Amino acid sequence: MLKENNTGDSMKPKISVVLTSYNHKDYLSQSLEAIINQTFKNYEFIIWDDNSTDGSQAVLKEFKEKHPEIQLYLNDTNSGRYTISTNNGASKAKGDYIIFEQCDDFADSTQLEILYTHAKEHPDVGMVFSASRMVDETGTVLGSDYNVRSNDFRRFCAHDTIIPKNKLESFLLESCVLPNLSAVLIRRDVYEEMSGLDEQYYVIADWDLYLKISKQYGAFYVRNELNNFRQHGTTIRSSVKMEIQIKELLQMFGNHFCGVNLSDKLQKKAYITVSNVWWSFMKNNPKVWFSSFFKVLKMTSQFSKRMPMFFLWQLFLHPFRSVSFRLSHIR
Repeated sequence: MLKENNTGDSMKPKISVVLTSYNHKDYLSQSLEAIINQTFKNYEFIIWDDNSTDGSQAVLKEFKEKHPEIQLYLNDTNSGRYTISTNNGASKAKGDYIIFEQCDDFADSTQLEILYTHAKEHPDVGMVFSASRMVDETGTVLGSDYNVRSNDFRRFCAHDTIIPKNKLESFLLESCVLPNLSAVLIRRDVYEEMSGLDEQYYVIADWDLYLKISKQYGAFYVRNELNNFRQHGTTIRSSVKMEIQIKELLQMFGNHFCGVNLSDKLQKKAYITVSNVWWSFMKNNPKVWFSSFFKVLKMTSQFSKRMPMFFLWQLFLHPFRSVSFRLSHIR
C-alpha cells in the first residue's frame, strides 16, 4: 500500500480503492486480503461499512488493527442503498483513479497493476475494465462473463482493445457489458464530472454511470479475467424486484434519449434490452411475471406508446433470450 517518500510526506496515491461492505461477513476476509496482496502498491484503501449487522464490522475492526494505514468508516445507520455508501466512500478518495471493490467479490493480485498500466497508456479513455470470472458461493469458477456477451462484443473485444465512445454506447444499450464495479478502474475526475452514482437508483446505478460516461469518453477493455464476480444462486426474483428493474431501465434509457440524438436503430436496441430483462423474469419465476404483466405494460407505455406492442412482438420472436444483469444490490 501507499508508502512514505524520502521527504517523509505521504505520496499522493495513484489509485483509490473503495470497498463498500454490507452483510457479507463470509466473503469479507477474502476480499480484503485480495486488496492487501496487490502487486501494485501506490494506492489508498478506503472501506465504508453501511451498518452491517452480521458481524462484518468486527472483521473490519480486526483488519484495521493489522493494517492501520487503511481508512475505515463504520456507518452507524444503514443508508438503504449501495449508491449512497459507494458515493460516501468515493468522497474520501484522493487518487487519480478510483475502483470500487465489492465485499463479496475478490480481485486477482495483479488487477490494479494491469488496469493502471493500460490507463496510463490511454489517458483519454474514461475507464479501463476487464472480463470477470464468475464464481459461486464457494469460489468455484462457473465461467467468464465474456462468454455470455453478444457476438458483436466478443468479436470486437476478442483481444485487449480501445472501445470508442460510440461503440461503447452501442454495447451498453444492449446490456451492461461492464460486469460489476469491481472490474472497472475509473478516472476520478470523470467520476466526479458525472456526479458519481445516481442515488435515485436501487439496481442499475452502475450501468447508468457507464452509459453517461459513454457520451463523452471511450473505454479500454482487458480481455483477461482480473477479478472474481460472486454469483448468489439463492436469490428469488420477486415481482417487486422485477418492477424496480424495469422501471429503472426505462428511466435510465429515457434520460439517455433526452440527452443525445440516438438513431432509431439504437433506440430499438434499448427496447430489446428492456424486453429481454422482462422475459428473463418469466423464465425464472413465471408466477410473479404473470402477476405483474399489466403493471409492467403500463410502465412501458408511459415510456413509449409503441413499446408495449414491441414487447408483445418480442414474445413471439425470442421470449427467453437472456441478457446479463444483476439484482444483488436490492436489499
